[in-house]
Amino acid sequence: MINYLNYKDKNHRINFVKKHFFKNMFNSCFKDNRLGFQSRLFFKSKLTNKVLRLSTSSISKIRNRCKETGRPRFVVTNIGLSRAQYKNRASFGFISGLRRK
Repeated sequence: MINYLNYKDKNHRINFVKKHFFKNMFNSCFKDNRLGFQSRLFFKSKLTNKVLRLSTSSISKIRNRCKETGRPRFVVTNIGLSRAQYKNRASFGFISGLRRK
């Protein structure tokens, strides 16, 4: 279950990047005045089709998850671990530059 959640979140991130890449590319082609009307209309139709197919690419669907446990709450973003795993590794000295008093 943990691997599935991390896999699902990774796919959301990839689809989000793809959606914005295609959206920016087709928008720039659609707004280019040097192209003819038919070409611009073609890019506009491609834009709507591509965006509709990538429906799982919403930014709100992306969750930060712990790499170890898959827990979605209280994840230290620069390390990618949940609070419990962060405390555990810090107490054993696995995180460099961090010591427990």
